[in-house]
Amino acid sequence: SESVLRAADEWREMKQQEVKMLLKSSSQAAASNARSKLLRVVMHDLRSPLLTVRSLSNMLTTLPKETTLGATEVGTSISYLESCASLM
Repeated sequence: SESVLRAADEWREMKQQEVKMLLKSSSQAAASNARSKLLRVVMHDLRSPLLTVRSLSNMLTTLPKETTLGATEVGTSISYLESCASLM
């Protein structure tokens, strides 16, 4: 009787602790998943424009040294950069 009640109380407390642990671990997993998703989205959103900037800067560095800022090739590259920046 008393020992049965004590055992029932111990069992109830053990189950409550198990539920608390499950809730804690599931909320930690959800937070981790949310962080991972945020990082994936941010990295994707940054990667495309940065790759464009890198490609255009590589192209500009390959232009002959006598190319002026008013040259068509430079103007086209700047237009591409402006388009890329407007997407951000």
